[in-house]
Amino acid sequence: MKDLRVTWFFLGLSIVVLILYTFAIGQTASDKEILQLFPNSRISWSKEIDANIVNYKASQKVIAISITNDGTKSLKFINFEKGFEWSINGNTYPQYLYYIVGEDKLSVIGLGERNLLETNIFNEKGEHLFRVKSKSGLYASPGGRYFHTKNNMDSYNDLEVYDSTGKLLWSRSVPPGDWHAEALSDSELIYVDNRGCFLINPFSEEEIWEIPSLLFRSVVAGGLDIEKSATGHFTLFDGKGIASVSQDGKLLWLKKSSENILSVSLSQNGRFIAVYSIGQGKNAKPNLTLLDNFNEGKMIWERELNTQKRDIRSSVGAVRIGSELVTVMPGAISYYFGEGITPDIRTFFFIIDPRTGEFRREYVLPGAVYSLKVKNKSKHFWLTASTDKKKIYIIDEGAME
Repeated sequence: MKDLRVTWFFLGLSIVVLILYTFAIGQTASDKEILQLFPNSRISWSKEIDANIVNYKASQKVIAISITNDGTKSLKFINFEKGFEWSINGNTYPQYLYYIVGEDKLSVIGLGERNLLETNIFNEKGEHLFRVKSKSGLYASPGGRYFHTKNNMDSYNDLEVYDSTGKLLWSRSVPPGDWHAEALSDSELIYVDNRGCFLINPFSEEEIWEIPSLLFRSVVAGGLDIEKSATGHFTLFDGKGIASVSQDGKLLWLKKSSENILSVSLSQNGRFIAVYSIGQGKNAKPNLTLLDNFNEGKMIWERELNTQKRDIRSSVGAVRIGSELVTVMPGAISYYFGEGITPDIRTFFFIIDPRTGEFRREYVLPGAVYSLKVKNKSKHFWLTASTDKKKIYIIDEGAME
């Protein structure tokens, strides 16, 4: 009987050891890196993609992935919450751009009849909702309550605003030259041209406030980017300067730069601004700078990024900032415009003190990481590539300060 108990003891111990061993070998190096970088996080979803990933856009519920396979371009739409997907053949909408509308709709901008751009809106099931023809395509407000033209594709484009069903609300002739419009929220539209910056009610066309000319070099050629914080502050930049503006339209400060500003991101509390830039010289390295928005844009710290390739000519959206994490993807130009996710693309992570912005430590992960701010949590979309497979992970992070 004693021998039998000993036998059962060692058998049970062997099973426990086997389970632990299986768990240990099942946890890949990538999983360990994720858990180290994102404390209190979990991989909530993952999928291998048997094609070249060119680009992707994501929301809290869905992800849209542009892929090429043996020269054929297509757009894959995946609802990872409900577990279904559908695709659009790239030949249907040549030279398309696309983005997520609200949380679960898809907007595709492509060439239509007579080579004019048209915007097509689909629901989460792939059903076509409506089509609008315009010279430069339409872009949606964050929640999809209205659509608008974004910038000048040529010298005679108008600023146009449509409702959520594709009905034209109003159209405004704009002065010749560069101009840019951005949906600041579902009830605010920012418009910038060489006269200044205007906040407009998108439904009534009423101008709420105006800031005179910011004297930027060009609001389009430099890649104007506008981002709003939860406190109502927002920043805009044009490649050679950064402006910080309060919710009531007061210009807080304006900084010109001798470097080429590629991307800017504003923290949700409005306190910190992350700036991704590169100098003018042939061998110039890209830099990440953290500014104090509440102290006239004073620099808190600066770090040089040790990149392998100089494929970073224009990378709007390459930098993102959370409460404790700043991410930079230097390979964005290669990633967004054709080559796709390649094994040499890396994403840099900078951990900061959420109160002071003080630099704490740095990590580097292979692949491309896009982070969404979801209330007091973050959702990270991580695409990796090797020579034989591409994979996408969704990482749900715990509550953040």
